[in-house]
Amino acid sequence: MICVNFHRRKAEPGSSLAKARIAAHSAFDVLWQNEYMTRSEAYEWLADQLGIPKQDCHMLYFDEETCIGVAQLCEGEIFRRMFDL
Repeated sequence: MICVNFHRRKAEPGSSLAKARIAAHSAFDVLWQNEYMTRSEAYEWLADQLGIPKQDCHMLYFDEETCIGVAQLCEGEIFRRMFDL
């Protein structure tokens, strides 16, 4: 499980935090945009993976380290579903 650190601050454009949030959201969006699951199911899945309530599962709330972990989780799940593992 990833240690979730809540940040809840705006990231300056081009900052490492902004880049990490973009990467996390991009990886996350593939889960539902490619119909591996619905958008709601994707948020439920991610919240479960992070061990947090669904209402707290938002990239804007996460710090850089958590966003990196989210991207890795999502990429792993995409790989698993692509190859039916």
